[in-house]
Amino acid sequence: MKTNQHFNSFIVSALAVILLMVLVHSIQQVSLLFFTAIACSGLLVLVSNFKKIPGLNFLSNLNQRDQSVIWLTLIVFSIIGYLHNENTWVADGLFHRPTNIALWKSELVLGISIFLSISHWALTVLTDKQNLVKGKQFAIEFAFYVNFSGIALLLWSGDSALSFATLLASLALIALVELTLYASR
Repeated sequence: MKTNQHFNSFIVSALAVILLMVLVHSIQQVSLLFFTAIACSGLLVLVSNFKKIPGLNFLSNLNQRDQSVIWLTLIVFSIIGYLHNENTWVADGLFHRPTNIALWKSELVLGISIFLSISHWALTVLTDKQNLVKGKQFAIEFAFYVNFSGIALLLWSGDSALSFATLLASLALIALVELTLYASR
């Protein structure tokens, strides 16, 4: 990737984190429709191993690593939804505040990790199809984000309110991961 593409990746990642933070604090419960969509998606991926599905032939052509990424994403979204629903959310102005910080931190680590990995993949789909993020790269990025954001959030003892400090800490972690990924290529 060129340096300009890494800057674009950083911008997309930062926007994804902001969107995630606002989204998580905007809803009190994840709908049953969310879990139904995940289950249906998983069923389609599973069936595609045995039979080509009209309109979704690409699923049958995925290699094992790329298909594993789909499973990883579906599982992570399921866990995020479960953690969100297990927490009790209280109204706090326009947003909601979690009562169980440990559940919230776990949800946030997984959310940041999967959203940033998906945003990098989407950016390559839109701008650089020759260097498309494949299953292995997606998994590496996801692991980087889990490690960096997980360690930071475990050490952080602040409250769960949306704040400028939370945003700056997230942007610093994104920059660190971007530099690590850039150096690893």
